[in-house]
Amino acid sequence: MKVLILTADSNGGYPVPASKGSAVSTLMEQLAEGNNAQRLCDMEIMSFYDEKAFEMAKQYPHITFLWVKPTALHRLLDKCAFNFIRLLKKNEKAVSFKSPFSLLYYIRKAGKRLRVTDADKVILENNIPLARALRKTPFRGQWFYHFHNVPRIDGGCRDVFERTTGFLCVSQFVADRLSAPDSAIGAIPADKTTVFYNCVDTEQFQPMPRDCGELAALRKKLGVADGDRVMIFTGRLTAEKGAEHLLRALQLLPEHYKAVIVGSYHYNADVKSDYQQQLYALAESLKDRVIFTGYVQHDELPLYYNLADVAVLPSMWDEPAGLTNLEAMACGVPVITTNSGGIPEYVGDSVVLERGERLGEEIAERVQALLADSEGYECACRYSRQFVCDRFDKDRYINRFIEALGVF
Repeated sequence: MKVLILTADSNGGYPVPASKGSAVSTLMEQLAEGNNAQRLCDMEIMSFYDEKAFEMAKQYPHITFLWVKPTALHRLLDKCAFNFIRLLKKNEKAVSFKSPFSLLYYIRKAGKRLRVTDADKVILENNIPLARALRKTPFRGQWFYHFHNVPRIDGGCRDVFERTTGFLCVSQFVADRLSAPDSAIGAIPADKTTVFYNCVDTEQFQPMPRDCGELAALRKKLGVADGDRVMIFTGRLTAEKGAEHLLRALQLLPEHYKAVIVGSYHYNADVKSDYQQQLYALAESLKDRVIFTGYVQHDELPLYYNLADVAVLPSMWDEPAGLTNLEAMACGVPVITTNSGGIPEYVGDSVVLERGERLGEEIAERVQALLADSEGYECACRYSRQFVCDRFDKDRYINRFIEALGVF
């Protein structure tokens, strides 16, 4: 069986392998790694070109990478569009238009590839406009959409979605939304959806000894004392991710509690959102108890998770899955999160709170209760690690992928 994976976006053109991070790119690299080892199918991945990604791809010799290099003109048009939208709609909206012309270039290249490919199955990764590559293409094999989010538009491509073989959904929540009467791409029959859960690298994300030299160096760098209790937030600094609720909880906790906030508004984009300014203002009264790290490379995240006593990830939108929960739990760090979208499907018996006005207070109460019970805390640490290893380890991700395709 030959599988062609089309992966592109308009928010910066994240490549595969995941040289620039991104949850979708990281998951696609996990598929590449798994298939490179097991060779369950003949796999091609069509990705935006990036010099570092090109070098990283060499470690997967049994995977064919098809590189798309937008022209200088397309990159210039991207820059102009980004700056124009930035002036028109402010920073928060501009990031969604980071590389629209490069995406159009990619779609044209993908359409050409589809005309000549001998692939049995084509996977379109999440991006709605990618459907345009199939509109006038005489491809007669099966194609699938792999949805990491609930689609918000149909891109004028409902005819493509009606003819799509199947939809791989990162949670039952996403599958249910696709089948709902108000689905943006048209109500999809439930028998055309299947749940294909995300994974995490439990070798990369794993507990580290507390006396580890790297941890000691990081604690010193961030100004975290031995007696401090550390809560960590990782993710984009947007209102939907809810970092402000961690800060409101910190205001109610004793002085030796600190918050480490890992992330920025957008990778490699010189953008400071209004929400970030609100976070900084909220943190002023807390002084050195709040540490903003900015963007941290994905391969450095395990060190930051291991610095923490608890991960607080209070998503305020209907999160389709929430990889950060899995990453923290794989490191043996208990999580406190919210009943948002597909998150409960990924965290088992972890603390799941309802979104509401008292969220900050409830976070503070749960953090104190968790850390006050040393035996219960150690049990929560072991449970977190084991839960992820049993259900979401990357080693079976490629197997589950092949199984999901075989459902249809």
